[in-house]
Amino acid sequence: MVGYLRDAGRRANTLGAAAVALLGLIAAYAAVQLSGTKTGLVLTLGAILGPVVLVLAITSPVLFPFGLYALITPFDALIVFAPGAGTITAAVGAASGAALLFSGMRNKQRFTDPDSSVGVWLVYTLWLLASTFWAIDPNVSLTMMPTALELFALYAVVSFIRVRDAELATVLKLTALGGVCAALYLLYLAHTGVAVHQDRMYLRTSTSYWNPDFLSTALILPVLIAIGSALSTRNLFARVGWMGSVVAMIVAIILTGARGPELGVLAGIVYLVARDRARRWTLAVLLGALGAVAGGFYGPSLLARWAQAFSDGGAGRMDIWRVGWVAFKHNWLFGAGFNNFQQAYNQVFIQVFQPLAIGWSHASHNILVGNGVELGIIGLGILLFAWYSQFRALRHIGEEDYRYPLRLCLEASLIALFISGLFADIMLIKCCWLAFMIVNLTRNASAVAHPAAVKAPLPQHA
Repeated sequence: MVGYLRDAGRRANTLGAAAVALLGLIAAYAAVQLSGTKTGLVLTLGAILGPVVLVLAITSPVLFPFGLYALITPFDALIVFAPGAGTITAAVGAASGAALLFSGMRNKQRFTDPDSSVGVWLVYTLWLLASTFWAIDPNVSLTMMPTALELFALYAVVSFIRVRDAELATVLKLTALGGVCAALYLLYLAHTGVAVHQDRMYLRTSTSYWNPDFLSTALILPVLIAIGSALSTRNLFARVGWMGSVVAMIVAIILTGARGPELGVLAGIVYLVARDRARRWTLAVLLGALGAVAGGFYGPSLLARWAQAFSDGGAGRMDIWRVGWVAFKHNWLFGAGFNNFQQAYNQVFIQVFQPLAIGWSHASHNILVGNGVELGIIGLGILLFAWYSQFRALRHIGEEDYRYPLRLCLEASLIALFISGLFADIMLIKCCWLAFMIVNLTRNASAVAHPAAVKAPLPQHA
């Protein structure tokens, strides 16, 4: 064993020296040839930070790059390499999967048996692939297939990894921090009057914008992690900080005008109050005060937004779902093919009366309607069973386990995400799969159950 560690250390030193030498040459080239340019600055910073990044990726891939992936997920659509190109988040996700896989291969003890939910999601992904053979337009299916495969691949790799408590705690903190940063940026845009359309706030840059429904969905997991952390910590300043984070994110969700995530967060909070008997009254008081503050400032606009849903059918969603129901009846068994909802929608659109004349080629705005039309009753059944399996992944964590409060927060997040998905199809959104990954990481964390641990659950984790 000592010899192996010595050899491993020599290999690591050799690799580190080679990396430093190579990156030093890049830095020298950048300094001489690209002095004063942005490219030179980027290359120089890469050369300086490269060795640290490389060591982290080899020794602690859960912290980096996967922790970075969790941090930047709420900004997914905004951070792109170039307009029309792939997102930086996708590249970091690919690097995370490779680093985690390499770490597991170096140390077999990092691998563990995954939850059964991974197998169900595998069947769901295979059904997506199979549906391209009978899709209305296979080319449309293939355009989004890489995204679906990348999300599942990273989810599968993460689900095989055993994590330490400190690693899990850092990932949770980074997840919450990403949500807070996105919320604060949105509040800044609201203050400056930028990116407002029809009284809804958009998170945007000069070249791209983030759909407000998806942005608010990306804040669901950070909000519920922050709520659990506020309840768990005994430090007054930390509790105030966590509750301030919750306020910022909930206000951001309200400003986006996304009703699905609002309803989802409310359902998640109700689940926490119902299940967390040890902290039920503390939770009720804190969230009651939070609701009073939010309602006092944003109550009228919030009520107006919900009242509008009854007049316009949820921005035309009811009319879309009526067309979707007809499309489902035409493709009820095998479906119209992955990512072919719009094609199936257009085939039957003329058969359905449209009181608001919402037009052609709409997204499903509902994971049940979308998957039902695209994958048929078979695919829809697999999807529902996969969500159920994911929700049950932490069922072995009892009240005596220190992870129990975290289990409740994550289960509340899954409930909130599913409800949000009834108003927007989120199955190809990274924040949805990030929640699945964190659930499985929590399952794979070491459990040391003892009575005293119940009193100190989430501070070590979020």
